Amino acid sequence: MLPDKITTVEFGVLELGRQSEAYIGKAGWCGTEAKLILSCSDAAELERALEASALLFQQSSQWNSRIRELAVDELLPVKNGNWLEDDETELSREEFLARMLLEYIQVDESGVFVFSHDDDDMFWGHKIIVVGDLKTGLRLAEIAG
Repeated sequence: MLPDKITTVEFGVLELGRQSEAYIGKAGWCGTEAKLILSCSDAAELERALEASALLFQQSSQWNSRIRELAVDELLPVKNGNWLEDDETELSREEFLARMLLEYIQVDESGVFVFSHDDDDMFWGHKIIVVGDLKTGLRLAEIAG
């Protein structure tokens, strides 16, 4: 059985979620505070998720650049091609990136991570999701929700 709370050097106090399949806390990511979710179902998975998260955060500036570039490369053409309001002008790369607001980072024991961003209504309230893993890199950027 997993404890209700754990204290880590890297992320402070993390609390076991209601479904008992993840620890949840807050973490600083490149100047932004975001919810951190570590997916796990037992102590061994928790340890591996913590190790993967620590590695991800140690390389945060590189990952952050790659995550944001993939999102803008994949989704800016979608925004400008299909999601403009009648009186809205096309967004630049800088405008798009400024409106992507990080909400949470989820990491599992295998090193797979999900970055979820509020879309600032660019996609009418959907989330901007970027998925990747520490071993093979980024997999996709998509609109969800």
